[in-house]
Amino acid sequence: MTFLRPVDITAWAIQARLFEREASGDLVFVRMPAASDNPAVINYNVLSTLEHLRAAGAERIFINVPLQRSDSPQTDLRLRALIADNANHVFPTNSLEQDYKDSDRIPPTSAYFTQGARVYGSDYDADFLRFVWGFDRAEDPAKGAGLAPLSFALADTGDARDTVLIDYTIRASTIPTIGADSIEAGLSRLGSTDKTYILGTDSFGANIRAPGADTVSPTIIHILAAETLLRGSGQRLPWFSITLVLGMALALGVRFTHTKRHRRIFYVAWCSFAAALFVAIAYLGIKAVFADGLLLALSYAICRAIARYRRRHLAIDPLTRLPNFAALNQDLSGDDEAASDCLIIAKVARLESIFVGMNNADRRHYLCEICNRLALGDRDRTVYYNGGKYLAFVCDTEGIPDLEAHLEGLRAIVSQPVRVTGRSVDVAITMGADSSTKDPIEQRLSSAIAAADQAREVYKPVFVVGNDREDWDHSLTAKLTQALADDQIGIKLQPQVDLATHSIMGAEVLARWRDPDGVDVPPSSFILQCERMGRLDNLTRRIFEKSCRAVASIHEQGLLPRISVNVSAVQMVDDRIAQIALETLEAYRTDPRLMTIELTETARIEDLGIARDVVDRLKSAGFKLSLDDFGVGSANFDAWLELPFDEIKIDRKFVAGLQNSRRARAIVGGVIHSAREAGVAVLAEGIEDRATYERLADMGCTYGQGYYISHPLWLAEYIEILQAERERGLSLRDIG
Repeated sequence: MTFLRPVDITAWAIQARLFEREASGDLVFVRMPAASDNPAVINYNVLSTLEHLRAAGAERIFINVPLQRSDSPQTDLRLRALIADNANHVFPTNSLEQDYKDSDRIPPTSAYFTQGARVYGSDYDADFLRFVWGFDRAEDPAKGAGLAPLSFALADTGDARDTVLIDYTIRASTIPTIGADSIEAGLSRLGSTDKTYILGTDSFGANIRAPGADTVSPTIIHILAAETLLRGSGQRLPWFSITLVLGMALALGVRFTHTKRHRRIFYVAWCSFAAALFVAIAYLGIKAVFADGLLLALSYAICRAIARYRRRHLAIDPLTRLPNFAALNQDLSGDDEAASDCLIIAKVARLESIFVGMNNADRRHYLCEICNRLALGDRDRTVYYNGGKYLAFVCDTEGIPDLEAHLEGLRAIVSQPVRVTGRSVDVAITMGADSSTKDPIEQRLSSAIAAADQAREVYKPVFVVGNDREDWDHSLTAKLTQALADDQIGIKLQPQVDLATHSIMGAEVLARWRDPDGVDVPPSSFILQCERMGRLDNLTRRIFEKSCRAVASIHEQGLLPRISVNVSAVQMVDDRIAQIALETLEAYRTDPRLMTIELTETARIEDLGIARDVVDRLKSAGFKLSLDDFGVGSANFDAWLELPFDEIKIDRKFVAGLQNSRRARAIVGGVIHSAREAGVAVLAEGIEDRATYERLADMGCTYGQGYYISHPLWLAEYIEILQAERERGLSLRDIG
């Protein structure tokens, strides 16, 4: 607060100049001649002035001049007698607080002159700029705890107030002043003696400043304080009051204004309110601390400036100059109205290949044109870009009876070709929307991205997730978040056999989770949930860690079957999955030749070139690669052609119909033949009976997996079967 005091002093000085008020005229300053080094001269001047005033009928006279014993005993005696005889009319002052940095300039009055008189304090306290802002009443003058200030005596306010802060809108120049050397002429000019007279001099306590005036006498300061008391002003507001009022107004305005235009209007209104408050307090003659409120406003302005800088430079995509997803999180987190709207993700397909051969200006034009179309019909809509293939915006669904149909219509408009440097460039997008309103923005964003990924350009280009849809279980989300944090998701191992030798050659790792309510949650549910929450990498890392520990436990028994771990194709968009696999292997010192990565849902691979780079890194480290669920999804043959798989897994849909469907046998036979020609192993999953097992073996299928062979096992059970097979020389089929 001391550091901010210059700001408050400046504010008070400005307030003092806003209004000009005249003194009441009831307090008259009697300017004594300049002090002499000879106390006898001073005492004689005071004596003469008092005699003239009393002779003229003055009832209240205060002597604010230090009186000392002189070498003229007769003058001293006459002055003392006059004061004593007029104890109810003449009141001397005294300076007691000689340790004050300013009051020590006023010599104390000799006790010789104050015997039997009522004495008041002439002390004052000036700040470092030489301003005096107020006086405090002495605690208890009757008990010797100090002298009542002269200002309170002049106003004769009794015990009504303990503090007065000088109202400097009362001009010092309007205080009636007469000279002691022309006392009769001065009294004649006043026209009445029914006033209070204060004898003072400019010689003691000089250089005191007052707003709107040069240096003034300490006596003038006391008179101004008394005038403030007479006017009823000069109160002090609690130091926190202005800060509280301005702070609450600022907080409410920020809370309820969300658009740039409304915020600017609010800032103008807030500044106007602060200025009006400043003027009103000056008019009322009240002292208030504004510096803290201004510091609060300055702090807010700095924070807003930093936020704007971050938004402008850190929350803006450098290519398109569009706000990015960090800005989306900021905007929606602080805007309840926007956060309650539907969050929509538009995914631009094949964007990397479209950008090949384009310069930055063309890329910017292409994306900005798509954004303009997405904002069609809504001038205030903001479109966000994540720097990759995703664009996001929010849509007020009120008045839209069918959101999916609305988005399909918007997609049809956006999908029109864009003219770039004289040529037409196609636009292929899918849309995902999260219309839920209960989840955090980060979770809704992940949900909308997952919905856009799940959408298919050909047969379902728009996918909507909402509060009332079964495919997004919000209760499950909360439980899954806790399960990931507490490492509650475990693994089981489903054995895989060599169909020629009937021996175990490996096992597929299957994630298993029993929620806190004791219910087993199907992997198809919670894995999709992890993907939509943006936690799929987290889950995959946990499964890799548990798989590596399983391999280590199996290896300790002298057993070397392989372990297959599932990886979603959506994780092939960058090098993260390879980094997860390699870091886990290094941490657990696992031989990668004992591990196979099963790539699932290959139809969702966006860029086979990027996926090839990831697969090459994994294979160079020693992993084998398996193509899971082959035959489901239109991109499987593309994936087989482009990626160096070591194994093809035939989906259970075809294996289940092997006995009764000629087409199923033809498809399975064709896959086995093609794989044999390509030098790739084939594993059939979903073997449920002996006949299917033997038919696959006869057809030349390499490996098999299914409930006929074994249900998924816990690690200890799996190791027990492996040991039994090794010690007894039995196959898994014989053990079963």
